[in-house]
Amino acid sequence: VAFGGSNNSDQTTQSANAMDLNACYSSLINQERALNDLINKYQTGEESPANAAERISGLADGIGNTINAINGNADSKYKESLISLATAFKGIATHYSNYIKTGSQSELDSATTLQQQLESLKSSVEEAK
Repeated sequence: VAFGGSNNSDQTTQSANAMDLNACYSSLINQERALNDLINKYQTGEESPANAAERISGLADGIGNTINAINGNADSKYKESLISLATAFKGIATHYSNYIKTGSQSELDSATTLQQQLESLKSSVEEAK
């Protein structure tokens, strides 16, 4: 058994699990579209509050998976800016889902605050690409 063999396999596993940052960015844009769609369906009454809250909460979990994939990449400005953007999306989904469930104005305010930061976060991602 060669020394350091386990290190090599760990590195291989890590890079196999890491999704390319551009693929992560594409995934995030699709998740943002889905989030906006779900919020819109809730607001128009097309989706019941219970279903909307559950689906948005599930989307927050999916965004969490994307964050994990981003974290599998080497450190870079692009990675940092993607993490910030993804964290904002996850926060919006989590706060909005909680708002639907509880009617709490502070949850809605938190989601709105994060939404107002999105353009700046997206600009940072574009600059870092």
